[in-house]
Amino acid sequence: MKGWKNSIRYGTLMLWMFVAVQLNAQHHGHQRVFVLKGNVIEISGEGLRNASVLLLNAADSTPLALETSDKKGNYRFTKIPAGRYLVKVQRTGFYLGYSAPFTVDTGNVATAIPAVSLTSLTLSESFISGFNDYVEVMKSSFSNPSVYSPLIYLFLVYLITFILEVIFPKRINYPLIQRKGFWTDLLYVIFIDFTIQVIGLYAMTSAVEFLTLKGLGAMGIQTPIFNLHDALPPGVRFLFFFIAIDFLQWFGHFLLHRSNFLWQFHKIHHAQETLGFASTRHFHFGEYLVLKPAFWIPFALLGFKMELYVIYYVWIAYFLTFLSHTNIKVNFGFLNYIFITPQTHYWHHSRNIPGKYGVNYASSLAIWDVLFGFFYNPKDKQPILGIPDNDVPDSFLGQMAYPFKRLFTKAPDPAQNKDADVKPTQTRQEKRKGKS
Repeated sequence: MKGWKNSIRYGTLMLWMFVAVQLNAQHHGHQRVFVLKGNVIEISGEGLRNASVLLLNAADSTPLALETSDKKGNYRFTKIPAGRYLVKVQRTGFYLGYSAPFTVDTGNVATAIPAVSLTSLTLSESFISGFNDYVEVMKSSFSNPSVYSPLIYLFLVYLITFILEVIFPKRINYPLIQRKGFWTDLLYVIFIDFTIQVIGLYAMTSAVEFLTLKGLGAMGIQTPIFNLHDALPPGVRFLFFFIAIDFLQWFGHFLLHRSNFLWQFHKIHHAQETLGFASTRHFHFGEYLVLKPAFWIPFALLGFKMELYVIYYVWIAYFLTFLSHTNIKVNFGFLNYIFITPQTHYWHHSRNIPGKYGVNYASSLAIWDVLFGFFYNPKDKQPILGIPDNDVPDSFLGQMAYPFKRLFTKAPDPAQNKDADVKPTQTRQEKRKGKS
């Protein structure tokens, strides 16, 4: 226990020392020139590999297109409608710059776009830039809805999983909307999906990227160590990323149950004694903004861009996570051994399990639980949801404050079920009724 606390203290101290240095960092300018040919923009130049180039509407800075480079650092925007634009460039969280506004028309004369001065960023500027980027993306998604908008995908997942709970028999007999915690779950969906995940995750990962690459650079380590991103064909790259990130999520989930410090945050998710489709977003923002950005570090060493990491992390298996919390009575058969399902994930949320620290940690793929011996799906009993000695408040604000209060008290060892197969005698609500 002391080792964990000392690591946290020293890590926090080192982080703030680094922040103080970076906030006083000097700025350096680098010039890049873009060429406009009719309605095509061609961008190239040494130092632009691993950069992101965003085409913006000059009038309101609305993002219109995002391009990533080829292996040589070349970019190309094609079929741009006539109008007034500017280009924004950001390279691995370190450099940021804008071109002067320019006009696109149907002419074919090559024109030099005014040069962009790329300025080195500090840690705080990198965070703020990432935050502002996604604020603009979200504003654009709301003001210009289309089939390509991520918002459409979000709402489709919500709608489909809700309908599944309406039409299928219930695994555990409690009402869909009148169940305890339904409206709190919906509040968490709005809070996590539209504030923490979409905006905060990008900004936090920008900051982690900055710290990682600056730290490695200070030690003389050039990144990427091996550019696996460019070496793999797109299909193989996606498959590798999916498997690798799913294993990291599985391992991170395992740590959330084994570390007393992390469990105080993750306990918010497990304190629920009823589940539904929206319960998948019922967790403390602290665990999301610490573990998930940190998992980007190994991908940085392999040449994966931070922007793609966030996109993959947010959207990969999004449907499966919502499906796994639906209260539906469906036999998924052999699929239980491959993917996360409600049939197995309800045991992850159960108190009457054989493991003190939980079972079925799968995020998308159940194969990790099968391989490491944590798979559990009995046929002869029903899961009892929640945790023993449940002292987590019912209110949203109370749950946000809970982990911090617990960390300043003598918190017990993490345990999803202290008594293994012994059936808990009372729910949290039953205990409170007995006291009143």
